[in-house]
Amino acid sequence: MANQDILEPKDTLVNIYTPIMTKRKDIFDLFRENEHKLTSPPSAHSWRRLERRLDNHRHRQQNSIFRPLAMVAAIALLAVFTFLITIGFGEQRNRLFAFNNSSQASLEQLTYTDAAADEGDIQLIMVAQHAQQERKNTISEGTAQQKLVPKGQGNTTSLSHLQQFDWLRGKWQSLSSDGQTAILEEWSQLGQRQINGVATKDGQIIERMQLKASSKGLIFISDFGTGTPLQYQLKILNQREAIFENKGVDFPEQIIFKKESPSKLKVIYQNAHIETDETARLNALQERHQMASQQAVRYMSRLALQ
Repeated sequence: MANQDILEPKDTLVNIYTPIMTKRKDIFDLFRENEHKLTSPPSAHSWRRLERRLDNHRHRQQNSIFRPLAMVAAIALLAVFTFLITIGFGEQRNRLFAFNNSSQASLEQLTYTDAAADEGDIQLIMVAQHAQQERKNTISEGTAQQKLVPKGQGNTTSLSHLQQFDWLRGKWQSLSSDGQTAILEEWSQLGQRQINGVATKDGQIIERMQLKASSKGLIFISDFGTGTPLQYQLKILNQREAIFENKGVDFPEQIIFKKESPSKLKVIYQNAHIETDETARLNALQERHQMASQQAVRYMSRLALQ
C-alpha cells in the first residue's frame, strides 16, 4: 500500500503538463474559430471614428508648425515699430537742438565793443541781448500774470499785461527840447481793456496815445501829434521796461517805456536808422524829445499819484 501511494516522477510531469496543454489547445481553438473575423471589413461607424482621429491629429500637427512662425512674426513687427518710433523722436530732438543752437549763435554774434558804434546801435544790441537772456532764463510759476496760458486765451494774457501798467496812470511832466516849456502828460483808465494818454503843451493837445488789450496781445497806439495813429505790438515786458515794435513803419520802429523809479519815466522812440520823409512826425517828436541820430527820448517825472 505504501508503495502505491508513491508516484513515479514520470507520472508527476504528466499530471502538471496536461492542464497546460489543455489551455494551449483552448487558445488555438479560439483563434481558429474567430479567424474569419480577421478578414471581414470594419463597419462604416468604425471608419468614421478612425477618420476623425486622423483629422484631429493632422490639425494638431499643422497648428504646432504655424504657432512658432506666428510668434516670430509678431516679435519682428514689434521690433520694427519700436525702431521707427525711436528714429522719429530722434529726428525731432535733433531739429529742435539745431534750431536753438542757430538762434543762440545768431544773437551771440551781436557785440558793441567797436568804439565807433553810436548810441543807437548800442541800444539795439542791448535790446537783442536782453531778449536772448530772457530766453535762457527758466520759466517759474511766478504770479498769475506771469503764467503761460493755452493758445486761444490771448485776451486774458493781454489784459493781465495791461494791468502791469497800472503804475502809469496819473499825471507826468516833461520839458520841451529847449528846456523852457513844461509839457503835461496824463494817463487814465478807460474801461477794463484800455488806458489812454494825452500830452498837452500850453493847453493844446500835441499827442494822443493808448495802451489797449486786444485779441492779438497788448498794443501801444500813438498819433505822434499828426492825427494818424500807428500801432505797435508788445514784444518784451518785465518789471522795469516794456518794448513795443512795428517793423512796417519807417520811424519809429520801437517804443520803449523805461520805469527808472516810481516817479521817473523814460520813453524812447527809436530806429536802427532814421530814414523818413514824414517831416511832420519828426517835427512833432522834436517838440518834446531829445533827438539823437537814431532815437527820440523824453524824460518825465510824476506830478501826483492817483
